[in-house]
Amino acid sequence: MWSRLELGGRLSRVEDKCPAALRRSICYYESNKGVVVANVQKLSVALTPEIIAMLKEAVASGEYTSTSEVVRDALRCWKAQRTAHEVDAEELRRLWREGVASETSIEGEAVFHRLREKYASQPKKG
Repeated sequence: MWSRLELGGRLSRVEDKCPAALRRSICYYESNKGVVVANVQKLSVALTPEIIAMLKEAVASGEYTSTSEVVRDALRCWKAQRTAHEVDAEELRRLWREGVASETSIEGEAVFHRLREKYASQPKKG
């Protein structure tokens, strides 16, 4: 993306100021107005002083152009994490179904007994 970002009268590539997650998204900037995104709604959220300090530090360091941008990026990361968790859960379900369908099983207690013996015979660490 080669859109330009205007900060303090200077122009730089969006890639220089936009976190990786945003680079893959549509990212439009307007001087002194922050990110311009269609269908944006304002929402009031109560945050702890520690979180507010982190938001302000991210903006002050130049990593983000506004606290709203920090929050949007955090929410995108949260959404990605939830999606990954759902994929992991579905993969476990698939593996479970595959195991049940294989009709090959070993009694759980026998497996645990073998594991206890194996680890009991190993030298203790520490």
